[in-house]
Amino acid sequence: MTDDSSRNASIADEVLDLLRCPVSLGPIERLSEAMLQEVNQRIAAGGLTNQLEQAISRPLDDGLYSPNAKLIYPMWDGIPTLIAEEAIGWP
Repeated sequence: MTDDSSRNASIADEVLDLLRCPVSLGPIERLSEAMLQEVNQRIAAGGLTNQLEQAISRPLDDGLYSPNAKLIYPMWDGIPTLIAEEAIGWP
């Protein structure tokens, strides 16, 4: 699971405001703590795959969510993975 220091080292709000979802071209937002916990619980249970249907095995440090595309872009070590194929579909 993630700790607070990982989230604090996350992407700056000013930079987040400039980023766009590569699929919908709409805005993206930081995952809430509750959503991050739910994602990581589902990863631990082996229940999440990316858009290429590859299992996600590493818990996210943080993540970015596109409400328009309903995709989560994983973040590890403060670096977002804004590659559409590596995004996680989210209801």
